[in-house]
Amino acid sequence: MVFWWPRDGSDEWLGRVDGTIAITLLNEIHRERNQKSLGCEPVLEIGVWKGAWTSVILMNVPSIQVDGVDPYPNLAWVRDAMRERLSGLGISNRFRLAEALTDLAADAQYSMIHIDGEHSERAVTNDLSFAAEHLMIDGVIVVDDFRHPWFPGIASALFKFLNNNQFTLFAVSENKAYLARTPIADRYYILLQESFAGSENLPVWTHWQEWDGDQPVYLQSPAVNDQRVLLCGMHAPSERSRIQRLVSDLLPPIAVRALLKAKRLKS
Repeated sequence: MVFWWPRDGSDEWLGRVDGTIAITLLNEIHRERNQKSLGCEPVLEIGVWKGAWTSVILMNVPSIQVDGVDPYPNLAWVRDAMRERLSGLGISNRFRLAEALTDLAADAQYSMIHIDGEHSERAVTNDLSFAAEHLMIDGVIVVDDFRHPWFPGIASALFKFLNNNQFTLFAVSENKAYLARTPIADRYYILLQESFAGSENLPVWTHWQEWDGDQPVYLQSPAVNDQRVLLCGMHAPSERSRIQRLVSDLLPPIAVRALLKAKRLKS
């Protein structure tokens, strides 16, 4: 898949894998609903920051508009730079910014909700509860940084939510978790699996393996609550050197991302 990607530094916290997954899912949701003739369909981002995720999906999916929620506490300069960036891209007319979830329409419904706001367990729990109430029947919830070692409350809130609601975790990347209502989650699992089968840029895996050299020893299922989970954008252990695996395991994700970004720019 070839799509527009920012080159102004606003993509600092967004990987191409997750941008590609979001675009693929949104295109499928809107194709199924045949909404192209009915105007823009709403998407919600909780925690806009520099606008990387918002700009990527707005530039690549013309059939959507984004409601962003971010109070920008003592960060007016970031908010203003984000607005200027969206305006320069010609997409500000499809973006609305609110300071709090309570500022949104009480009956608002969204086809995708990206949760990347405050990273405390309480905040993520509240954001997931809001998302469950305001997500369209075939919509997708995306939770950022659920595996980040600095924010264990995100994972705690996520799995409590899965245990207490009719939602299924159908895919994960190195940074984000993808959820949908249980009756339709498998449809999105299959969509991503088929869309990226054999892809070098976005490899997908149905399971993980332990390796002895180049030989697989046994399979390990990534299922959660007996529901299969697709592993997206990760590389098999045999494709990385022992040194690379050691660096990846020991360094915090922010350092790993910086190294990978530097490598991409160099190449």
